[in-house]
Amino acid sequence: MNKTYAALMLTALAALAPAVARGHGLPIHVDGSSGVLTISGGLPLSAGYARQGFDYHEDAFLDLGPNNTQFTSLPGFQVTGVAAGSQLSLEVLARPDFTDVATPNRWLWFWDKETATLAVAPDDPLVRIASQKGFGDVRITQFTAPTTASSVKILEPNPGEIGSHQHPLLYFLDDSPAAKFGAYGFFARLTSPNYAASEPFLIALNYSLSPEEYDLASRTINSDARLPGDYDKNDLVNGGDFLAWQRTFGSTTELAADGSLNKVVDVDDLSVWKEGFGRSWPATPSLAAIPEPTGLSLLAWALLLMRLCKTGSGSFRHSLRTGSRE
Repeated sequence: MNKTYAALMLTALAALAPAVARGHGLPIHVDGSSGVLTISGGLPLSAGYARQGFDYHEDAFLDLGPNNTQFTSLPGFQVTGVAAGSQLSLEVLARPDFTDVATPNRWLWFWDKETATLAVAPDDPLVRIASQKGFGDVRITQFTAPTTASSVKILEPNPGEIGSHQHPLLYFLDDSPAAKFGAYGFFARLTSPNYAASEPFLIALNYSLSPEEYDLASRTINSDARLPGDYDKNDLVNGGDFLAWQRTFGSTTELAADGSLNKVVDVDDLSVWKEGFGRSWPATPSLAAIPEPTGLSLLAWALLLMRLCKTGSGSFRHSLRTGSRE
């Protein structure tokens, strides 16, 4: 570890004391007993790319840090079901930004407190995810891939660390020039040489948001990283997504088809599906050329689908999911 890096870590750890005094937040629960790193304990995010987001605890927010930064040690990790000494790493994942017609890959996502929408953060701030154990760091901006590695080793847990709430990472937000208030988020997964990788999850750093704002920010970032109307999460908007919407219509608990983010599956979500119909990721020209269902044609198709679904037409359901026209 070089002297500059060590000095930064010592400064950060000294600044960390007041944050720890307010609480430990909610850990990312990690379990490897099945041979796969499974994640739990986060904010449910069924409508969008990831299924969970961290850290939505009231104690989890950015605080004044060293060298013109805002920083936090939250979320932490609580690891069970893994062998002592197993290497665990956090890998940051890029996702297309579907709010932009060019769908650029995005590493760092920003939800603006002022406008309550996804936005491009001014001055392209840097987020640094640094190991407190000296294992290195990851540095990300909004649309540029990391110039170094996109993953950082976070733990090689000894027996005493397994099952306990650990804070192996520090998360820094560049605050010079001053960063805007909002949520600064990135998608990640956990990897290990000894276990299959976890599913992706969202880490959103809270910079002066209320719990309600943080909830909306996390759901918005997650939704905008998925094709609008792609309710069955296969990177294709077709009849299968209509079926997902129809099966959960009216639900306030099963919200994979809540494209409008109003916490209920309703007619607004059918409109989102209609607008996205025919899109795929990566874009497929033959699918993009499919005309958008409109007016009476949409109504007729919807009624036909519901009728066929009630009669249990397996072949028709199959054709919808695969996009074939049998």
